[in-house]
Amino acid sequence: MLTRQECELETSLQKRRSHHATNLQQACHVKLIASIAKT
Repeated sequence: MLTRQECELETSLQKRRSHHATNLQQACHVKLIASIAKT
């Protein structure tokens, strides 16, 4: 489970290495939305 901060950190690290960061960011947002929906 990722927090928003962890998610943004992971995404920023990925952006430096790869152009697939947008996919990671989308996956992160899906996880965040799913976790919000559960509560």
